[in-house]
Amino acid sequence: MLKIRKEQKQAFARRELEGFQDRMIDHLGALFPAYCEPLGEPAVRRLIELGVERAARHGVVTERGVCVYLDVMFAFGRDFEADPALPWARAILVDRTINGPLLRADALFEAAFDHLDEARGLHAQEAS
Repeated sequence: MLKIRKEQKQAFARRELEGFQDRMIDHLGALFPAYCEPLGEPAVRRLIELGVERAARHGVVTERGVCVYLDVMFAFGRDFEADPALPWARAILVDRTINGPLLRADALFEAAFDHLDEARGLHAQEAS
């Protein structure tokens, strides 16, 4: 029987995280070049690590869910979940009626786009 030691599991997890970070650097760089380019890769990587940790605190642990969390973080600021101007974000992240990391990420994604549409005045145009 194959036995995997704790150190081996940690090494696998570290490689998996590094691969995720690499994919996110490409993804975030494509979506937010004006933000990522001046920061440089090491700083973006640190922000990704911060986002992974913060997302996990809210039960968002799937790759897709963390990607959504990071997209919102880069769009609205690194401390978006504590920003008093963005109460919808905190409300979603602490809402215990939202069961599961993908449902929470989907709710965050939808609310973020609604907020962007509202900020651009698109909701007002729909009403007229």
